[in-house]
Amino acid sequence: MVLSMPANRVRLCTSSLQTVAIGLSLGLSAALTTAALVIPDLWWLAWVSLVPLFAVIRAFRPMRAARCGLFWGACFYGMAVGAGVVVPTTSSLGLFAAIPGGYALLAALLTRKIGFNPLLLALGWILVEIAFKPLGFDQGLLARTGQELVAIHWIARVLGYVFAAALVVAVNAALLALLSRARLTLARSGVVGAAARCVVRLSSQMMFFEQLFARRRTHPRAPPVHRRSVV
Repeated sequence: MVLSMPANRVRLCTSSLQTVAIGLSLGLSAALTTAALVIPDLWWLAWVSLVPLFAVIRAFRPMRAARCGLFWGACFYGMAVGAGVVVPTTSSLGLFAAIPGGYALLAALLTRKIGFNPLLLALGWILVEIAFKPLGFDQGLLARTGQELVAIHWIARVLGYVFAAALVVAVNAALLALLSRARLTLARSGVVGAAARCVVRLSSQMMFFEQLFARRRTHPRAPPVHRRSVV
């Protein structure tokens, strides 16, 4: 006897599992970001903790990405309050959720327009750093997580903490672009047990503005007109 499940129920189960997985990844992302801020020895976590957030920005439509940003901000607020970094208030909860949500919305719109560009996303994060400054983060969210590195220290002193944070965000977004372009292929040959080889393809959209000009709208060209020669 074979039991079959209706297709709509299968889709519902798949969608529920996907929602749970996305929620767990965003919660883990917020937890790692909080740990990088609170524990000095774990500063390096901030360089990879935002990958799930950029994954939803790249994969989802703007409104769904905005909801994921709101959820990430709410998780970060709860963990920051638990760590004693933020004083809990109703207004601060709204701002902590609205700022990442608004960034995710605008970043998803930009991604739909020109493609996933880590450099532009990193520059856009500067607005997030500035918005979080009145909430008790005088040096922003991510700038102080890399102070142990000499390069980040001097970037923060010369250009400001917002550009140091933008560098951290660029590394997160570029890491996602790199991982999404990596493909593991098996070498097909006549020899059984051939070793697998990893092929990594880097997109030109990772750190350059080439994509801004590569997707211009073009119009179809009319067929050539054949003129009969008059004798």
